[in-house]
Amino acid sequence: MTEQFSQQFASYVESVDWKQTSTQELETAKLAILDFLGTALAGIGEGPNQALWDRISQTSGDEASIIGKPEKTTSWLAALMNGTLGHCLDYDDTAEFGHASVIIVPALLASAERGGCKGSKLLEGYIAAYEVGFALSSVTKRGDDQHHGMHSTGIFGPITSATAAGKVMGLDSDALRRAWGVAVSQSAGVTGNFGTHTKPLHAGLASQGGVLAAELASSGFTSNPNAFDAPLGFMYSVVAPGYYADIDFNKSLEVLGKDHISSTLGFKKYPCGYIAQGAIETAIKLKEEAGINADNIESVEVRVPVLEDYFQVDPTGDVAGKFSYKFTVVCALVDGMVTKWTFSDESFGRKELTPLFQRFSVKKDEDSERLGVLVVRAGGKEYSRPIEPAPGHGRNPMSPEELQNKFLLNAEPVLDNTRSREIVEWVMNLETQDSLVPLMNLLSRRK
Repeated sequence: MTEQFSQQFASYVESVDWKQTSTQELETAKLAILDFLGTALAGIGEGPNQALWDRISQTSGDEASIIGKPEKTTSWLAALMNGTLGHCLDYDDTAEFGHASVIIVPALLASAERGGCKGSKLLEGYIAAYEVGFALSSVTKRGDDQHHGMHSTGIFGPITSATAAGKVMGLDSDALRRAWGVAVSQSAGVTGNFGTHTKPLHAGLASQGGVLAAELASSGFTSNPNAFDAPLGFMYSVVAPGYYADIDFNKSLEVLGKDHISSTLGFKKYPCGYIAQGAIETAIKLKEEAGINADNIESVEVRVPVLEDYFQVDPTGDVAGKFSYKFTVVCALVDGMVTKWTFSDESFGRKELTPLFQRFSVKKDEDSERLGVLVVRAGGKEYSRPIEPAPGHGRNPMSPEELQNKFLLNAEPVLDNTRSREIVEWVMNLETQDSLVPLMNLLSRRK
């Protein structure tokens, strides 16, 4: 079973052809790449970006570009920097195996720029990597991999980025399986670091790890080519004790390559943890409909059927508020919006928010509505509303126009409008592009 399992994954990756992929999958993949580029541009100047650049800028290399910088560096460090940059604001998309594009796209860009390839090959790399990540994560429930406190982006990220880099580099099945063997030894990232600069580093390290794995494998570096399901292999090591015996590896083979991007990828409307997106949207609409203002709010309660430990943190400033129902929902009710500024020092320092934090509660209620309930008492009245699906999810999608506008807004502080619109045009016609150079020149402000 082991050799067949790994080989079937490798054979699938080799077979991915953009011409045989549905239009919907291709369009979603292009929007995902564009969305990542926007979140990376928006992350320029944030704490994690600044600290990491201080180190990388002291190295030499001329292989790949860093978004927003005219300088180049090595392919590994470009993937590390761009992956971290894209996750700084937690504004990037999510999937069953973690944050998808922020680990896949930096690896694609670094490998493609280093080796040279057409835009269509980037699309194939994205599709292959997403499907491999989805298939592997499908054999265990999303929450199970966090029983150890591990972050799914860090667990599956090196594998998916190695897939992306390997596809772009043209690795054969033997080399790709060895790349995965290197990649699985780099799976890491603990949820205890949520709300700190280290969470975005999870994405950067995962993307860097995949590029490193693919490049080492291409030079003959050895590893266990059956590391996915081998005894003491990847799944054995990352799945919580008590769940491993129930894993059905055949399930991952059944779903592999079945067009999951457009149906499972979740874009973000707000720059914070995905879990709060629906509650924020619900709070904003409730404020508009009921005329709620900060002065007449008596209490706020969020009841959800599943309450993750890492999403109960108090808003302590910096980036910790991005993982707090309390902070995000209160800001939505007070401001009628949640933006990048919401998580600034100025916003955190508002004294008028403190009384509302004290009137806020989050409860686990397995009998609540499917996604939970928001209950606000204001002006002597009680308003109760089911929490909506997160905007950007398949059940509540954002349109291509909305996602392109999100990119333009994120790019606005860094790039001029003409350059930004050229990037949109380039990415949305990715399959026709002969070289990555024009895009990287635009993103790096070298043109």
